[in-house]
Order: sequence, then structure tokens, then C-alpha cells
Amino acid sequence: MKDNYGRVIDYMRLSVTDRCNLSCDYCSAGKSVSDTKTLPADDVLAIASAASKTGITKFKLTGGEPLVREDLPLIIKGIKSLPGVKSVTLTTNGVLLDKRCGELKESGIDLINVSIDTCDKDEYQSVTGSDMLGKVIDGISTCIRNGINVRINAVNRGSKTDAVSLARFADSLGVDLRFIELMPVGKAREMKGTLNIDIIKVLENEFGKASQTDDKGNGPARYFTFERLKIKVGFISALGEGFCGECNRLRVTSDGKLKPCLCFGDFIDLNDALGLEGHKREEELMKLIGKAVRSKPEKHSFNDPQSVTEMRGMDYIGG
Repeated sequence: MKDNYGRVIDYMRLSVTDRCNLSCDYCSAGKSVSDTKTLPADDVLAIASAASKTGITKFKLTGGEPLVREDLPLIIKGIKSLPGVKSVTLTTNGVLLDKRCGELKESGIDLINVSIDTCDKDEYQSVTGSDMLGKVIDGISTCIRNGINVRINAVNRGSKTDAVSLARFADSLGVDLRFIELMPVGKAREMKGTLNIDIIKVLENEFGKASQTDDKGNGPARYFTFERLKIKVGFISALGEGFCGECNRLRVTSDGKLKPCLCFGDFIDLNDALGLEGHKREEELMKLIGKAVRSKPEKHSFNDPQSVTEMRGMDYIGG
């Protein structure tokens, strides 16, 4: 399905919970969202089924922390079984990876993104409010041993030195790495991150010349190789470059709100449609998904924080 600007919308980020077992300093809006209604698995699968029939072929499961949901493997299997679905991936903080790796392997998950913003134990605890870095690293290693594709995501919170240590760490494991510019949503509105163009310069000084690859991935990342790294390094540059011309996604919050764009507070509530039965349910969900596609704005306004109307945190929206 195409939006009003000719962009093909084929990717949906589905938040399956707003709960999390960490408290990262930039993620929360600064207020509890624990009372938010979380959609049951049947509703999540109903949304995914309707989305697949409108042309969505790639799904990302997010949170909060999706691994706190016991029925997550059921959701993954259900989406994987839908006709036309090309990939189902997961973003996690990795704390529960070691424990749940076997279930994820059996579910058929295509890729797991693990969020690690720093390899420094003290800095990690400062960012997340937890000393779980060792446990996260163990989980990544367990997944690699079990043949699960893993990639590391890092949000640019301001320290360029973290970029070098993260690149060395990812390279030692043989897993690709992505740097994500800090977006002014929730508490991050009060923070200033580092642009990816500066991260690339730091990495070139340490690892040699960067060369862009043809790899597009499922989203807006640009991937590079460096002369002295074996892995690919991706950059998601919402502020420094903007990627709205290639935006291909919709977002669904854990309580059933469909967002055409992360930047703005507008949403379409799917809950009334989810209360219908049979074909009426699917038809109404497909209609609302089509409405969201047609209402996607041409671009975000992250470079003008005062015009950002999304006031909720990434833990609620789906990071």
C-alpha cells in the first residue's frame, strides 16, 4: 500500500507491552504507564493479520521489554504463519535472552536487535538503573551459539568514546551494529545526543575509511563497512540526515493505538474494531490501517522540538 507521497508502507512495529525490567534514562516519559491496557495475543494477531492483507510484510515486535510477555513465542509463531509475511524481528534489552533463547529459536524469529548503549559497566548501570550488562552479554552469546541472528542497537546518548568500544565488542562477536540518533520523544526531549555523522568520523579515525554498502535492511538505516572491522555498521539518522522520504512504517502501541508517525501525537484507536467479530473485525481493521497510511505526514519535525506533539515516552509508544 502506498501513502499520499508515493511511499510503499510495508513495515509495522508492534509494541506488545509497555512494561520493562530496566529504567533507561531517555526512554520513559517520566510517569507510570503500568495501568495501560495491554492487548491480548489474539488482538495482536488480528492486527497483524489485517495488516498483512493491506501489504505489510515485515513486523518488528517491541515494548517496553517484549520478553516480559510469557506468550511472546506464540505471537511470533502466529505472525510468521500469516501469508505474505517475510520477516518477524524483535527488539529487546537482552536481560531475559539467556532464559528465553530456546523459545525464541523454536518460534522461528528472524532477527533479534539487542539494545546496548555502552560497554562500560558503570555507565550501563547509570543509563539503565541496573547492573545487568553481564547478563545481557551472556544472552547474546547464547543466541549466537543457537544460530539466532543478532544485531546490537545503540542510541547515541552523547559519548563518542562508547562508539569505539561498542564497535570492538560487536566485531569480537561477529554481529552487526547500528547507531541510532537520540530522538526528542519523552524524557529525551530534555537531552542532547550525538549525530551519526560525528560517530562515523570517530569510527574512521579508529578503524579506517568507511564505505557505504547496498544493504537496506527493513528500515531507514544506511550500512557501512570499515577497513579494520569485519562487521557492518548501520546508522539511523533521523535528525542529522532525515529519512522521511523512504519511510515505510506504521506503529501500534501496546494498548491498540495506531500511529502514522513517531513524531506526532496523532493516532487511530483500533480497540472498537477489535471488539467486532469475524469478517467485520478484519474489514474494519484493514480500513483503519488504510486510513493511517493515507494520513502519514510527509516528514517529521524532530529538528524543531517545540513542534513535536508526541508527549508520551518510547516505553509506551514502542521503542
